[in-house]
Amino acid sequence: MKLQESIRRILREDKDYTKLLKSIIDSSDVFDYKYFCGYDIIHPNERTDQYYFLNNHKIPFLIKVYFVGGPNSEVWPRTQAIRNKELDLMGDLREYITSLTPINIEMMSSHVNSCDGYKKLMKRKYTTDDLQESIKRILREETQGETPVEVILNALYPNFNKENASIKYVKSRFNRDVITYDDPETGYPFCSYWIAFRELTLEYELYETLEKYLNQDTFDNDLLNWFNSEFNKDAEFISF
Repeated sequence: MKLQESIRRILREDKDYTKLLKSIIDSSDVFDYKYFCGYDIIHPNERTDQYYFLNNHKIPFLIKVYFVGGPNSEVWPRTQAIRNKELDLMGDLREYITSLTPINIEMMSSHVNSCDGYKKLMKRKYTTDDLQESIKRILREETQGETPVEVILNALYPNFNKENASIKYVKSRFNRDVITYDDPETGYPFCSYWIAFRELTLEYELYETLEKYLNQDTFDNDLLNWFNSEFNKDAEFISF
C-alpha cells in the first residue's frame, strides 16, 4: 500500500513520469534472466515516430528492453524457446507496471551483442549533451582536414568506418542484394546499402543526429560522398 500511495502522490505532483517508471521497473523481480541487459525509457516527446499517432496527447512512453542476441552474440540462433522467454518477461513487466500506475506505455525489445554493448549505447545516449557542444565547437573551428560528416561520425559513431564496421552481404525478403553495416561492439545497425537501387538506408536515429549538424542544403551530397568514398560504393539516394 505504501508503494501505491507514493505512486499516486507522484502522479498528482509530477508531470514527467520517467523517474516513476524507472523506480517501478527497478523494483520488479521479473528480470532475473541471464541474458537481460537493461532497459531505456523514451518520453513521448522524444519519440521519433510521433507522426504515427493521431492524437499527440496520447503517445505512450516507450520502454525498450535489451537482451543479448544476434549473429555475433552467445545467444544465436535465437530459438523459439528464447523468443518465448523474452516475450513472457516483457509481458510480466507490462503487467507489473500497469498494476501500479495508469501511465500509457508501449513495450519493445532490442538486441545487442553483449551487455557491454548495452552499456556503451546508454553511455553514448546520455552523454550526448556534452558531445553536442563539443561537436558544434569543433565544426565552428578548424577541423584539421576532416569533413563535417567525419567529425560527427568519429565523435558519436566511431565504429562506422571500413576498418571497424561489421559488414555483411545478405538477401532481403524480396531476394534483393543488400549490404548491412553494423557496430561490432553493440550490434547497432548503422545502415544498409541496396546494391541494385544504389540506395543508402540509414538507421533513423543516426539520420536525425547527422541532420542536426550538417548543412541542410548539402546534407545528402555530403553524406553520400563520404559513404561512397569510405566504402567504395556508388550510392545515389538516401532513405531512412
